[in-house]
Amino acid sequence: MLEQSTLFRKHFDTDDPDKINEILEEEFRKVQTGPVQEWVKMTLPFYAPDPSLPSIPTPEEIEESRSGEYTRSDKAWFLGIGGSHVYRVKGVYAVKFSASNSLMQEAENLLFLQDYKVRTPKIYAAFSHQGADPLGLTIGASGMEPKDRSQLPTFHYLVMEYLDGITLDEKMWKNIEPKARVKIYEKLAEQLRLLRSIPPPGQSYYGRVHYQGYDPVCNMVRYRMNSLVGPFDTYEAFLQQVYNTLEINLIRRLIFRPEIYPDMHLFTSIFHDCFDKTSKGGEPKLSHMDLKLDNMMLVPSASNSSSDRIEDYDFYLIDWEMMCWLPAWAEIAGGSVRLPQDGHHNLVMWEMSKGIKPFPYAEANFYRECAHALGGSLCNQQNGAPQLGVPSNSGTLTVFVRL
Repeated sequence: MLEQSTLFRKHFDTDDPDKINEILEEEFRKVQTGPVQEWVKMTLPFYAPDPSLPSIPTPEEIEESRSGEYTRSDKAWFLGIGGSHVYRVKGVYAVKFSASNSLMQEAENLLFLQDYKVRTPKIYAAFSHQGADPLGLTIGASGMEPKDRSQLPTFHYLVMEYLDGITLDEKMWKNIEPKARVKIYEKLAEQLRLLRSIPPPGQSYYGRVHYQGYDPVCNMVRYRMNSLVGPFDTYEAFLQQVYNTLEINLIRRLIFRPEIYPDMHLFTSIFHDCFDKTSKGGEPKLSHMDLKLDNMMLVPSASNSSSDRIEDYDFYLIDWEMMCWLPAWAEIAGGSVRLPQDGHHNLVMWEMSKGIKPFPYAEANFYRECAHALGGSLCNQQNGAPQLGVPSNSGTLTVFVRL
């Protein structure tokens, strides 16, 4: 039986909601601004220039590109940590930058994948720099007070191949014929199959590449978001971390609305009984964990250049910062929430199942129900921020995570 004060004291040395709120906020702020070298094992800075291309852009050249063409931009800022932004620079480079250390994890993930058959953009450089102003903060852009360059955050930069294609979105998807949608989903399923065929470093390994812990904002296991999480060498240890994270999510919810409902009692009491520790659904599979339309690109195919139908284009998944080994059911839980469900939900699941073997739908649905009842989200949220803020008793809103 859940009891609020007992639950609070289980994870903190206090049952004061305001104090817990302050602890969570401060812990998250510290870990997000920690040294990037603690987040990755790749050697930084990284440079792999192609002599046939223009020189790799400098921070100053990237700053000069801010008034030109950009491909993606998330202008949400939380706790001083920026969203990610992508500019096209020198015509051939897509330069993604952010004040979040997570971007260097994406660089490391992309480098790892370049040894496999999963379609990804080529990476030419990854580095950090303080002093350049790619967002125009020194001139008060985005409605912010102008900053001196010495006050600017350290931005991390990822220089990639520019993919000259189409990024999907909801509006475009609604105008795509059903048969073409099926072909696009088949291409997604094939990329997922290739991704999930990459073996983990251990039979029961749950974590990031090169035996590293998860990003502190990885929704499923983030707990208090005060450190990198894991890695874990058993399914049981992983599930315990998932459960502890759900309890922390519930605490955040109770700070805002101090009422415990029957479904909260139900899911906390049956959680461990509903995951078969011997099921293939618990096997670690390399997962993208941010499946949504605007992370899917269709690029004209060199092998089928005569076709102008987008369903014949090459399919790319982009935005790889959350890639990690998770149980087989995890990608299903996330994809079932984020992929289009406008009358085609069963189509989505059917096509995904062609690339995800086994397809442990029951475990995915159960976890989704737990997340819904106890608070939290399954995957990255649209426009950069899941709604996990909880007001303190003073009425001020604290936002705990930027994804």
